[in-house]
Amino acid sequence: MANEDEKESKVEELYSWISGIPLSKPTKNLSRDFSDAVMMAEILKQYYPRHVDLHNYMPVNSLNLKKENWNILNRKVLSKIDMKLNKDAINQLANCHPGAAENILLMLKKRISKDAESNSTQDPSCNDKENEFIEENSKSKNKLKNPKECNCNVYKVHDISFR
Repeated sequence: MANEDEKESKVEELYSWISGIPLSKPTKNLSRDFSDAVMMAEILKQYYPRHVDLHNYMPVNSLNLKKENWNILNRKVLSKIDMKLNKDAINQLANCHPGAAENILLMLKKRISKDAESNSTQDPSCNDKENEFIEENSKSKNKLKNPKECNCNVYKVHDISFR
């Protein structure tokens, strides 16, 4: 009984977390809403904007197209953040299997927390190098230089305007 209460508490926390993320449509049923991978891509875009191109994921109803969306997301994004899914997990997600979406979202939430924690403990000079890069490139009319001098995992989007 305590295990069920704990599970229900995690699901409520998950719904609360998701409601704070701007998505293209409100969530009603996680299994159905996440079956085509579009909303998962939207969440990933919020936290890992460099890795996600939303134009790759179209809302679909066909089981094969849902699996294709998940395979693309798996290959292009999830594998890069060490969350690669196996075929069985993709089948469960595409088939709206109860609990499948919740499980992957809980895994994602943990991954995001872990990445945020590791970013907060990284070398403080990293932010200085990043700011130098932004400042230098915002003054330049040339192409952006490669900021590889800094080995940071920065998941922020910067608005760099050129005059």
